[in-house]
Amino acid sequence: MKHTTKYLVLLLISLGSLNGIQAQGTIKTVTSGDWDDPNTWDCNCVPPNNSGVRIKNNHIVTLTTNETIGNLIIAKFGTLDLSTNSWQLRVKRDFSNKLYFTFTRNKCSVVG
Repeated sequence: MKHTTKYLVLLLISLGSLNGIQAQGTIKTVTSGDWDDPNTWDCNCVPPNNSGVRIKNNHIVTLTTNETIGNLIIAKFGTLDLSTNSWQLRVKRDFSNKLYFTFTRNKCSVVG
């Protein structure tokens, strides 16, 4: 019984560590697509709240709902399309853009 408990504890610690690594990593695009389409992202998920996100070169990601993330990196020639509806992307910590940032009135605001 002691060995079973020991292995179960080690397994739970390992799973917790793996989840921590994934949560701390940056989720990257694998193709152009909608923000809420899991096929757009390397995690095959919609980026969870507080995650780090990177839109890679030549990928266009269209925001299709209100979202909140921790960090956002838009690589050179990457695009975050905010042109549809009135969706908002809230970036809680860091925003980095590798080439230029263009926005239309009322589509983007920087707060804080």
